[in-house]
Amino acid sequence: MNGVRYARPIRDYRWHRFDESGPGAYDKEEREIWQGIAQYAAGFNPWSDRHGKDNFPQFSLVTVDNAVHMLFRQDNIDNITRGFIAADDDEAFERSGPIRKWPVEQQAAYLVRRGLEPADDDDHHVRQWAAKVRRVWEKWQAMDGDNPPLARCQAGPRRDFDVNLDGMAHYGLLPDFLQDMRNQGLAIEDFAPLFRSAEDYVQVWEKCRRRAAALGAAGQSSAPAQNAQS
Repeated sequence: MNGVRYARPIRDYRWHRFDESGPGAYDKEEREIWQGIAQYAAGFNPWSDRHGKDNFPQFSLVTVDNAVHMLFRQDNIDNITRGFIAADDDEAFERSGPIRKWPVEQQAAYLVRRGLEPADDDDHHVRQWAAKVRRVWEKWQAMDGDNPPLARCQAGPRRDFDVNLDGMAHYGLLPDFLQDMRNQGLAIEDFAPLFRSAEDYVQVWEKCRRRAAALGAAGQSSAPAQNAQS
């Protein structure tokens, strides 16, 4: 809901952003949809562009089963991206025409991007995929919040960061995290303790030094009297 808006779209659409996250997270197909939309947003065109080796995890990072799955998963991801790209074409495809010969993931992505509902005579797999694509697409749209666009944090020629996708992946995303809190309704005055925390720390340290000096002076002044009593 009302995520953090950035000045530029993402450019890193690789698998690491959409890897399996455990029970209760997005399922396999939903993760494929997230990555397919990411490819689309980043400007990757499966019809003309080719995936480099760095688009896939190193073999040492995955089991054999996962490695095989990644090969088939990429086909689904690319089909989803193709559907979104086709929907941007000025010429709409007839529902009873070539679109029926597309892979079901591509059909579903095309319908959602066009704002169309599956027809009653569409394949039930198309209807299932369309429902999932729509849910993820709406989440993606919600990432584009109402804040003034932020500059993206980048690391190297390709890796970029998005607090909506990556969370607070490193300390450099603290401004993005705070903007996210603001977008979720945290009032300006609620940020005040954080923004003045450095000055508060300095004031506490100064008080400690003054108190230490006072205690030291008191100890020195009482030392002769204690010696006399002893």
